[in-house]
Amino acid sequence: MQSRSKEIQSRECEGFGHIQVECPNYVKKQSKNYYVTLSDEETEEEEESNNKVSNFVAFTARDTKETAVNPSVNEGVTDSISDEEGELTEEELMTNYQLLFIKWSKLTQAYTLGEAERVFVVKKNEDLMQCVERQKM
Repeated sequence: MQSRSKEIQSRECEGFGHIQVECPNYVKKQSKNYYVTLSDEETEEEEESNNKVSNFVAFTARDTKETAVNPSVNEGVTDSISDEEGELTEEELMTNYQLLFIKWSKLTQAYTLGEAERVFVVKKNEDLMQCVERQKM
């Protein structure tokens, strides 16, 4: 009989007898799907011609449905969440969206101000470097 220290051990659950890719915990995590949607108002050509920095907003969603080996197991299961399980009303969604949009607008404005300040500092640095070079001559 082998001792536990000589058996294969999973990094995921620290269980013995299997490796990470065979670990039930790891397989379950890998079955969850993530979707990303990018939102950009301007086309790339317009963005380049305006020479301004734009922020991209990404929305993510996670699909946590368990996939069954036997398709008959999933028969009769609905994809929607019932009201008892915590579905938000349209009014709550709109309120949350508006709050998120306000926060995003403030962050965008702060980023724009920071970018303008960075450009100013870089220009000032270049001017000072030229001044130093002239004094060396």
